[in-house]
Amino acid sequence: MIACLPGEIRTAITERIESITPNPAYIWDPLDAWNEAEIALVPEWQADPHAHLAFFVDDRETEVDGTTRQLVEIEDTMIVVSPIVIRFLFMIRPDQRKTDWDAAAQAAAHLIREVCRDEYDIDLICTPDRRLISRLPLGSQEFVAVECRIRARYPLNLAQQ
Repeated sequence: MIACLPGEIRTAITERIESITPNPAYIWDPLDAWNEAEIALVPEWQADPHAHLAFFVDDRETEVDGTTRQLVEIEDTMIVVSPIVIRFLFMIRPDQRKTDWDAAAQAAAHLIREVCRDEYDIDLICTPDRRLISRLPLGSQEFVAVECRIRARYPLNLAQQ
């Protein structure tokens, strides 16, 4: 078991999302791709035309794994769980609002399925959270902010760097 730092977990999840090939059901331009937002935590500030599928992995919390009965330190490592919010923007076309609203949920489901696959190069297990997907229309309703919630379980490196 190799212990990780939270930034390494965020990077692994970000790289996984960037490797996802978007489904034709939710791309509006052949160049559409999952891309990390230039501004951390607020992808809705991403400048057009790259806002569609712009995302950010928010990993601001970490807690001791609930299955651990007591805090146990083993060689400067402990198992932790981080609630992760992956927030992305989804463009809503004026003439396709209902269809695109549904397509945003389809994109979220695709993203969650891919992020929760077990094939990480580090000791990381991602599982869906109870409050899985939420969608919020923004401003002029040209975009919807979509939030996907997962839980990342991994060994946290507590050793001095």
